[in-house]
Amino acid sequence: MHGPTIARHIITATKEIAMTLLSVPDMSCGHCKASVEAALTPLAGMAPITVDLAQRQVSVAGPAAEAVKALAAIGFPATALS
Repeated sequence: MHGPTIARHIITATKEIAMTLLSVPDMSCGHCKASVEAALTPLAGMAPITVDLAQRQVSVAGPAAEAVKALAAIGFPATALS
């Protein structure tokens, strides 16, 4: 009986995570990607951070204002898209 209960909690927890899409126009290389991920990891916790270098966008869990502030602190101005 424990298996289905655990699965329901994971599904419920996943649905509750609000993702924020950010435009990060100055992000252009692998080093930039690593810096952005490192700055956002404390905000995202266990949620994934998705970086699209071609579009210069990042998807992260949590409030947009906190993510924008974290990126500005490392020299990457960002704008919330969602």
